[in-house]
Amino acid sequence: MSENNPKLTIIVPTKNRSHILKISLQRIIRSVYFAKLEKGKVEILIVNNFSNDSTEELVKNFMTKHDFIKYYHHKVPYPCAEESLLNSFDKCRGDYIWTFGDDDYMNVSAILKVFNLIKNDHYGLLIMNTKHLIQRERKFFKNFITFEDDSIDYIEYVNTSELFKEFGFLHICAGLPLICFKRKNFDYEFFKNAVNESYIYSFSFSLMASFYKEKSLFIAKPLVIMTQNKSSDEFDRMSKIAIQNNLLPRFFWSSGVLKLTFLLSALHIH
Repeated sequence: MSENNPKLTIIVPTKNRSHILKISLQRIIRSVYFAKLEKGKVEILIVNNFSNDSTEELVKNFMTKHDFIKYYHHKVPYPCAEESLLNSFDKCRGDYIWTFGDDDYMNVSAILKVFNLIKNDHYGLLIMNTKHLIQRERKFFKNFITFEDDSIDYIEYVNTSELFKEFGFLHICAGLPLICFKRKNFDYEFFKNAVNESYIYSFSFSLMASFYKEKSLFIAKPLVIMTQNKSSDEFDRMSKIAIQNNLLPRFFWSSGVLKLTFLLSALHIH
């Protein structure tokens, strides 16, 4: 860890969801205190993508009580979480970055467990299992990544490409709270190019481009509960963005994925 930098940054992009963000942030704070780490080891960065609700007031109120919470408001609005992340990763100071959703929930022991896994810098990428909650439909829990062996805590991969082959990298990298990665090894230029090609899955493809040859860890026992919006809501939102950019409604799930695949293939990944 750099002398003046935390070991871990938990970054939470958000927009107009202060009522949900409050609960998510309370859970993260609880996990920070449970970990009982030395001061300065962890920071929480809330990134506000031009909210017009009480998000800023909420976060600043938390900041008066917890000095590990940081706040950044974008200079211009962005259409999606991927572009919000692209334009806020440079505000993260941690050796590792853990992306987190503003509507996701963290187990109380999550930060302590993750910190113990990253403290020696052995892994470029950590992928977490989760249980997820279907939002605005009937509520139920199930494993997000199909893995039912309760006797296994972790699976280590010498080569991350093998992890991607086993689970499918679009599947395991599509959820923000599942990802923790080494900041200095992330290919920010590829992410920039990927976002320019297509928003959806641009972060997933960037993780493949950055870490496919590095050592990684799959955390089998869920550390988070991921809230999942209805598929129809997400499709409608991104379809509107596509149409606004003179693209076909299904662009992000069809031609967009092909464009990202071609960008990735230029790196000669096998």
